[in-house]
Amino acid sequence: MVRDAPLVPPLDGEPLPIELVNTTFVDGGLRGRVVDTLTTPSELDAWLARNREQFSADLRPLLVGVSSDVWDLENWLDLRGGRSVAT
Repeated sequence: MVRDAPLVPPLDGEPLPIELVNTTFVDGGLRGRVVDTLTTPSELDAWLARNREQFSADLRPLLVGVSSDVWDLENWLDLRGGRSVAT
């Protein structure tokens, strides 16, 4: 079962797609629990802010003060899960 938690995954300097996938992780080792750090639009906004420098120079200004909604979150979760996002 995936549980919400106030934990933040470490930024490892990985490419942006890997950082996105790493928003789910196991906290506590082998017998730990699965943590999902992208469960609300505000958590997505915080993740985008932390990773802003990895986006192209054209997109970075658009991410300043971004305010995501549930639809945005669902699209990012689809990307994280490897599902196609229809525009």
